[in-house]
Amino acid sequence: MKNPTLKDILQALPPGEYFDVSEVVYITNKSWMSEKEIMAVNTPPLELYCDSDKCSGIRLFEHNLFPMHYEYCEIEGGDTTYDHVYIEYLCQNCKENIKSFAIMFIKIHEDKQTADIIKMAEYPFYGPNIPSRLISLIGPDRELFLKGLKCESQNLGIAAFSYYRRVIENQRDRIIDNIINALSKSGNNEDASVALKGLKKQRQFSSSIDELKLYLPSSLLIEGHNPLSLLHRSLSIGIHELSDEECLVYAHSIRVVLSELANKLKVILSNKNALKNAINTLNKLK
Repeated sequence: MKNPTLKDILQALPPGEYFDVSEVVYITNKSWMSEKEIMAVNTPPLELYCDSDKCSGIRLFEHNLFPMHYEYCEIEGGDTTYDHVYIEYLCQNCKENIKSFAIMFIKIHEDKQTADIIKMAEYPFYGPNIPSRLISLIGPDRELFLKGLKCESQNLGIAAFSYYRRVIENQRDRIIDNIINALSKSGNNEDASVALKGLKKQRQFSSSIDELKLYLPSSLLIEGHNPLSLLHRSLSIGIHELSDEECLVYAHSIRVVLSELANKLKVILSNKNALKNAINTLNKLK
């Protein structure tokens, strides 16, 4: 990206890169009662993904102003070099989710507006948007999954693929239980539930997993494919035979399929809850 702004850097670019950015700093007074001048960071509003249940989409984030703090983000040291700044942004829709950034100012130019900076880190980590429903699906292996996500965002294919495969291996039964739960609430899927419970008793995924497609409703299929079968294939790949680039492609595919499965399960449960609420509402009418 040519001549990125601070907004571009915070929204869309990975940590660790060096940029010469204009209009990133400004001079202001310490307070309305003080004549002391300080150097502060321009904190533009950002459009970021918010995974809270109230949002689940791109939302407006603004600089999070702490109670009893001034409306600026001060650069400690002012016009010195190698100053570090921590900035928090708060989602303006749900008022819950926070995005944090650590920035190092290598050098502030003589115009007191331009600076050479590096985005040192951000949290949640830089990478693809991960909906909360996916984190809920994998449950106890959240940290392993996030490590895989971090490796994927840094193009470390073998590491990302290994982490994602471990998550699938560890959480196989949990994923199946989530599918059984969704099917039981949607009704008329007894055959699929029985088949899934039988699959849980097997020590390893087997060819019988492909037969589940006959029982699963179309609402759970991903482009016509059984999601469990797709995930199973990732476990049968010999990782030692693949290049780092190939592993990165497979890691990305695992994450996308898991995300789509989590989304489909949420839709099934949401539709059922909406129907139940509608019935309860109409039943109250006399």
